[in-house]
Amino acid sequence: MNATEQEVQQLVFRHLRGEIISPSSMVFAWEADVINVRRNFYISEYEIKLTRSDYLADFRKDFPEWNWELREKKSRLKHDVLQRGDTNLKRPNKFYFVLPKDMVEGVPDYCGWLEFYRLGNGYLTLQLRRKAPLLHKDKITLEQLYQIARSLTKRHWDAIKP
Repeated sequence: MNATEQEVQQLVFRHLRGEIISPSSMVFAWEADVINVRRNFYISEYEIKLTRSDYLADFRKDFPEWNWELREKKSRLKHDVLQRGDTNLKRPNKFYFVLPKDMVEGVPDYCGWLEFYRLGNGYLTLQLRRKAPLLHKDKITLEQLYQIARSLTKRHWDAIKP
């Protein structure tokens, strides 16, 4: 499967149609490949993986979290935060892996799953394998929405530099 991350980001964008959609956003403690803010102010994250090794590495990603009570920093695994949410780190309401067709047998239960592949005519297409469950009901904060708007604004103006 020869596809770039940008091609798959465009594919996810076309799949979502009409929502607030941002590529490569830092809304959480990690960078999200694509985020989608829905009308109900829930955020879905779409994590694009082009190789099996990159997919497996995502489960080893960790991030520092400061515990003000104990005055210490501890490391949290991204997927522990997604699955359990027992932390002050923000997380999306829904999380999807976007993977090449037949790359994995399945994904964890707390994740949604989209597969992409090329049709015989070379057209890249996307198929929903499993809808993501709702991880929590907290809505996006104004600060997170501002971060997304700022990121989109910067990306727009950087693209049209003279």
